[in-house]
Amino acid sequence: IIIKYFQPKVIVIGYDHHFGLNREGGGQFLNKNKDKYDYQLIQIDAKKINKDKISSSKIRKLIIDRKVREANKMLGSPFKIKGVVVKGEGLGASIGFPTANIKLDELKLVPGNGVYFVGVSINSGSLRLGMCNIGFRPTINDKNKKLSCEVHILDFDEKIYKKEIEVQFLDFFRLEKKFNSVNQLKKQLIIDKNKCLEYSSNNV
Repeated sequence: IIIKYFQPKVIVIGYDHHFGLNREGGGQFLNKNKDKYDYQLIQIDAKKINKDKISSSKIRKLIIDRKVREANKMLGSPFKIKGVVVKGEGLGASIGFPTANIKLDELKLVPGNGVYFVGVSINSGSLRLGMCNIGFRPTINDKNKKLSCEVHILDFDEKIYKKEIEVQFLDFFRLEKKFNSVNQLKKQLIIDKNKCLEYSSNNV
C-alpha cells in the first residue's frame, strides 16, 4: 500500500519498528526491498535517558502512574491534554477556588487520579500556572462515577466557558482523597496552592 499509493523516496523507522501480519515487516524486510522499490531507508537508533530506552509504552505507563516529570523528560516537553471548558457546579468559586472544568476525550490518555501542578494556556494564549485535580470529587459526591478534570488557574478570575484550554502537567502533588467537610477540602486546597507558588518560584 505504501509503495503503490505514496511511492516514497525515503522511509524512516525506529530501531524496533515492525508492521504487518505477525509483525513480520521490519528493518530487515525494508532493507531487503529498498533497491527493488527505489527508496532510501533510515533507521533511527534507540534514544536513552540514564541508559533507559525511551518508548511510547514506557511514557504512557509513567503518565498513568503519575510520574509526569519522568515522562516529560522522555517526551522532551510537558505532557498536555486539551479540552473545552464546560460549566460546573460552582463549588470551587464558592470557597475561593474557581475551576475550569474540562470535557475529557475518553479516547485520550489521562494522568492517574490526583492533584498536579500545571501550566495552562487558554485559546493558545500565554502560559499561566495552576493546579489540576483529576478524579471523581469524592468529597462532593461519593456516588459520582464520571472522571472529571478541574483546573484552578492562579491569579485568574475570568469566565472562560466554551473556550479551549491546554493543560501541561509539570509535577504530581498528591492523591485524590475524600475530606470530612468542604472546610477541610478548602484548607487542603490552600496548602496545594502554596505548594504551587513555592514550586513556581523555584522551578519555573
